[in-house]
Amino acid sequence: MTHVLVPHMLERFEKNGKRSAIVNICSTSALDFAPKLSVYAATKTFNHVFSSGLRQDYSYAFDVLTVTPRSVRTNMNSGIYLFTIEASDHAKGVFDKLGHEPETYGHWKHHFQSSLLGFGPTAYLMHKVDDSRREAFIQRNK
Repeated sequence: MTHVLVPHMLERFEKNGKRSAIVNICSTSALDFAPKLSVYAATKTFNHVFSSGLRQDYSYAFDVLTVTPRSVRTNMNSGIYLFTIEASDHAKGVFDKLGHEPETYGHWKHHFQSSLLGFGPTAYLMHKVDDSRREAFIQRNK
């Protein structure tokens, strides 16, 4: 898609001075490795690095926003974890950052969560709570 769209985005900028945007979705799996997710984490790491390269090459013509969400409730995610948000809330948080920041977790709750995870004792407790919730979810759904 990038190969197809970037030339049109550049042409739009050169003709009209109008900026465009690319929003690439990464994952915290690209930052914090999780067991049994190596291929998924690798693809999300690629997205992160690719976004950084696009930003360096084309920031004069369009914005590139790298989104690294934490837990967002979707059809694929039950939302049992701490700080899980609804997809619509996450989308609003992302678009509020477009044009202002190069990278974002999206919603303010995910920024807050990431700050808490940077402090060892808090991170330990949060992981314990999430592990407990995961185990209870597995038991309920056997």
